[in-house]
Amino acid sequence: MEVPTTLYHVTLVHGTFARNAPWTIEGSLLRKTLMDALGKVEFTSITWSGWNTYSARATAVERVHEHLRNASGEGIRHYVIGHSHGGNIALTAASHPDVQDDIAGVICMNTPFFAVFKRNATQLLLAFFPLAAMLLLYIAAGLFLYDPLDKVMAHWPRFLRAGVGLIVVTLFGFAVSFSLLLGYALAQKIKEWTVAKRRAFTARIGLPENTRIPILCVWAAGDEVLSWFQFFDSIAELPHLFLAPVALIIIFLAFCGLHLSGILPINLPGFSHLARDLIQSGALANTVAVSNELEEQRRVFLGLCLITALLNTMLAALALTAVGLILNLPVRIMSMGIPLLDLAENALVRIAFTPVPINSHRVEFRDLEANTGILSHSKAYNDPKALEQISTWIRQHSGRQAEAESL
Repeated sequence: MEVPTTLYHVTLVHGTFARNAPWTIEGSLLRKTLMDALGKVEFTSITWSGWNTYSARATAVERVHEHLRNASGEGIRHYVIGHSHGGNIALTAASHPDVQDDIAGVICMNTPFFAVFKRNATQLLLAFFPLAAMLLLYIAAGLFLYDPLDKVMAHWPRFLRAGVGLIVVTLFGFAVSFSLLLGYALAQKIKEWTVAKRRAFTARIGLPENTRIPILCVWAAGDEVLSWFQFFDSIAELPHLFLAPVALIIIFLAFCGLHLSGILPINLPGFSHLARDLIQSGALANTVAVSNELEEQRRVFLGLCLITALLNTMLAALALTAVGLILNLPVRIMSMGIPLLDLAENALVRIAFTPVPINSHRVEFRDLEANTGILSHSKAYNDPKALEQISTWIRQHSGRQAEAESL
């Protein structure tokens, strides 16, 4: 049996825009610290383009995975150390099924880990399409029934014309029920597509699930990169905050108040004449009902206000979705290096950075206040305390693995 020449094999992966990073080369403080603490250590530095794009990182993952597959050997403790996005690359490559059993651990220094969270898109879809179908039916009834009748009844009393038009539209109640069922069926189909699309995007952009490999996340306090990304994330999430069900209900009630008070006109297609007739008859929200006729006018006007407010709320939801996608272009798609073709998926998922990988089970986190250097994002690999914790963690995990293998 061939005896391995080294006890430890450490693969180093640099981060974005850091080709030939000083901490990865021979003679660096990180290499010296690990050799002093561990004894026999063989280092391999993986160089990749360093570009902040999904394709560049995917190519780097393939390169690291190929190296890990060829570098495994009996009796060797193989660790992978990555900084910044190099940690995402290292963890993705090490989690591959054909190499993960040979990896003793992964150390990530100030890595902003990709995390993909579901949006509550299906609930909005199930509510949006049935309501949209119902509104389209009422608008069509107004355009093709009420307006022609309004011309026929041009010389009738205003309220009589409004009442007849409303009766004719009400006869379409059964069609409203049908439109709701049709909209719900359409929403179910789109929901299935949404779930499949979201699952595929999460598998491609997010980190793989890792249940076996121990992970150490070393974090230098005050990391500028994560802070800026969290700032961008808060901006990109503003439109989605108003798409929450509670927020949409508040928006709907606000539109109701604006229409009832007369601040916003009722521009419901097909019903503009009806609204105008009712307003001219004095059927505003603050009108005191002095007769059954005025009371009936108030009910009709209130119904139009509610329908118009519902339509405006749905249009506001569409506008907020569009604004959210536009904001995601610079603050998520471009800054995170995600393909432009994946812009639409931001309506289905929320992409964020976290200081620990949420899909990994065996994670330890070290939050350090490093005192070396100026840029906090790059302090961990030059800070003696951080490097001491890394070497101690490797030594402890190697001891546990050796005991487990001897049993």
